[in-house]
Amino acid sequence: MTGPPAAPPLSPADPPSSPSRGRLFLIAFVAVAWGAILIVMACLTANPVTLNRDQILRADLIITGRIESEPASGEVSVSREWTRNGLTGTIHVENLDDAHVRRGETYLLPLSPASTGYRVTDARLTNAAALAYPATPTAIEQLEQILADRPGRNDAGKNDTGKDDSGKTDTGKNNPAKK
Repeated sequence: MTGPPAAPPLSPADPPSSPSRGRLFLIAFVAVAWGAILIVMACLTANPVTLNRDQILRADLIITGRIESEPASGEVSVSREWTRNGLTGTIHVENLDDAHVRRGETYLLPLSPASTGYRVTDARLTNAAALAYPATPTAIEQLEQILADRPGRNDAGKNDTGKDDSGKTDTGKNNPAKK
């Protein structure tokens, strides 16, 4: 090859090319925004509430209740009773402190009878935990699904005796099995 080179070689006096500062700021901003979005997503989706189906099905009562005082006192104000629709007012829950609840918060509480009122039904886990669930829309939706699917219930939401949870007998209008 005998001709002039295609491009002149770099001389030591030529400055190296550098990207503009605007482009560097844009890349840094995108990286920080992406990191912030990932952190927000992790905080919003981390540790979703999952109800223990076995605990819910073994409980005699399931309530939505607000912890009115320190958990050690066991004082709970019932706002809704899910299984019998008869429990109202303030009740005493013996092992409320074991369920790691906080004063002023509202929880779904699966309960069993106890000597001085009620106790949170054991979850039958290896750590023998008493589980209470924050009363979030997702937890309430899960509870409704568990109660609708529990054994001894037909498609119309009645038990096998033809009575609903309040004990009222279905006349057949709403029960497809009687049509």
